[in-house]
Amino acid sequence: MVFMFARRRGRDAFRSALPKSLCWLGTSLLTNHVLEQLWPHVLDNTVPSQYDLNISDDAFVASVHFMHRRCLRGQSILAVNVEERTWFFSDADQLTDEQALFLRILRGCSTRSVTVEACCRCDLWLKCEIRQWSSAALDLLQQFWQLCFDLNLGVLIGDLRSDPLVCSLRKHHLSCLHDTARTWLVRHRIPLENWTLFPVDPSEVPQQAAVAARAARWNFRGSATSVTAPTAPDAPTAPASVQSD
Repeated sequence: MVFMFARRRGRDAFRSALPKSLCWLGTSLLTNHVLEQLWPHVLDNTVPSQYDLNISDDAFVASVHFMHRRCLRGQSILAVNVEERTWFFSDADQLTDEQALFLRILRGCSTRSVTVEACCRCDLWLKCEIRQWSSAALDLLQQFWQLCFDLNLGVLIGDLRSDPLVCSLRKHHLSCLHDTARTWLVRHRIPLENWTLFPVDPSEVPQQAAVAARAARWNFRGSATSVTAPTAPDAPTAPASVQSD
């Protein structure tokens, strides 16, 4: 995890959160244990006759998952955003609201399938606008799906032109992404871990480079000259079954 989110600047938020992780782990463990013991009685409107002081394995596993998937991951994203602010003010061009929204969704969606519901969880404004069937929100969704398609970040499911609300994206695994896609993700400070948290599909093959003319419109940092974008790290080696296809 430290390797995936390593940056030359802006990683202080993540490093400072590591010593506090034990405190949050214990707090989460106690909370899960209390809920496990008392929540069934709350639903049944009863009073427990005894209270088990032994913490179960399920409560421990849930706490570990909370630390890995929520607490430490949130701190790592915060560290990326700190460097984003540093890079943001050093660039000649500023990110528009639409560009910031697209990056926020790609950073926040860690599952393989990126749905409209997942996009709404990353931005409250988008969620409220979609509930009201706002044409602006539908247009932004259509642009986001187009971005993912043009950069070949995954397989776009659904009819983009007729109804963007029913579309979704099935991500390619990092080992199958083309170098141009990985470079774009790193350049825009999107954690590559979001493309490694799921197994490689045996039928998936290494992807081709995105069409340059289509990908160029999504280069939000293309005109910046004061700061050099980082180099994308090498992707993990794909399994033999994928390479042989």
